Amino acid sequence: MKTGLPNLLGAVIRDYFTDYLPRLRGTSPHTIHSYCDSIVLLLRFLAREQNKPITGLKLIDLDPPGILAFLRYLEQERNNGVSTRNVRLSAIHAFFHFVASRNPEHLELAQRVLGIPPTTIRLMLIVVPSLVLAHKSYALTSSYDMPPSLACYVESCHGVDSKVDSKHSSREPGFSGWFTVHFAVKTHGFGWTQ
Repeated sequence: MKTGLPNLLGAVIRDYFTDYLPRLRGTSPHTIHSYCDSIVLLLRFLAREQNKPITGLKLIDLDPPGILAFLRYLEQERNNGVSTRNVRLSAIHAFFHFVASRNPEHLELAQRVLGIPPTTIRLMLIVVPSLVLAHKSYALTSSYDMPPSLACYVESCHGVDSKVDSKHSSREPGFSGWFTVHFAVKTHGFGWTQ
């Protein structure tokens, strides 16, 4: 019977959770638990996708396409929000920082995984007349300026749609009066939510 080399993934995960995080980094038990949950979810997902047992996974199976598929799974099938997705990704990033320092032969894989960006949240400001929707109302007078970093869509009380960015302000005609402000967020490529 031929015995192979021990699975590097198992040894790295063991050292990461039993030695590196609690003893060398002094990470809190809650953070360790959160990171562990993230890695367990990732391993279960990859094992299911690759049709093999978790014990059969190797470190090279945790590649960027698989991790991106896992992140899509979190958002689309588990209905996780952007912040939860980013927490899971930060746990994966932290793990691959450890992999890169402990196993330099896997540095290229770690760099590719660390290159996966978190999802950014872009805000869209929707302004409608307060007579139509009576939520929180704000007085927008001629002295009110939109923050220079804010790009948003504004509907004036006269029904005129205008795109407001750093070059425009509320001093333009039609921007005085009472408006109701609603926020919606756009996740990275997955549509608008409110």
